[in-house]
Parts: sequence; structure tokens; C-alpha cells
Amino acid sequence: MGVEIRGYNGHDRFALMSISDDEWQPQIISTVMSMEENNSIEKCLVAEANGDIVGFIYGFVLPNKTLIPEFMYVVPNSRKNGVGTALIKQLESTSGCTASMIFYNKSLHCYYERQGYQTGENLEVAMKEIGG
Repeated sequence: MGVEIRGYNGHDRFALMSISDDEWQPQIISTVMSMEENNSIEKCLVAEANGDIVGFIYGFVLPNKTLIPEFMYVVPNSRKNGVGTALIKQLESTSGCTASMIFYNKSLHCYYERQGYQTGENLEVAMKEIGG
């Protein structure tokens, strides 16, 4: 699966809002509706394969150069193919930040640990130092 990671643009709005029909749809719609194009704090990247959006990641940058990846979604048939990993890595490398902090669902503990985040057994927050 050839996936291209690119920046979000206003034309992606409706495609992202209709990317899911599962339990994540309300969160996706809320996230997309809150995004403002060209906002220097907010960051959003889109994963595209064969002309279709297969995932996205949204976050923001704090003034202390900490990246907060707030929401990521990959369509079910594209999961476990490295799309989420590619989105996270691209967001980290283009953010200009020196650290990243993720608040996550406990079921994703091992996933974020594999991405290099320092996780705790009972925590739903993970930290990682990144180049800046």
C-alpha cells in the first residue's frame, strides 16, 4: 500500500468528516470542525492512498515546543500497515518540537511504547523527546 502523508487543506474537511461510520465519527467531526486552516499552533496531516484519505492526525504545538498529538484515526482496512506510525513520525519531524506528550486510551499502551513514548502501567499519558 503506497501511502502519501501530506498537510491538511480546507478541501479535506468533508472527506475527513465522512471517513468513518464507526464509534469515532462524532469525535472526528468535532475535531475537523474545530480546525482552522493556517493556524500556526494547530497541525494536521492526512494519509492518502490511491487518491483516498485513509487516515489523519491532528495536534497542536505548545509555546514550550511540546507537541500534543490530540487525535489520530486510520480507516480499519488500512490499520496495521504502518499508516499511524507514518502519521506520528511525520507530525513529530515537522513540528519543530523537542518533546511530545500523548494522552491515550489504555488499550493503546503497547502501541505508543513501540513508537518510543515512555508509558506507565496505569497512565494514559506518554512522553517522548524528539529532535527540534
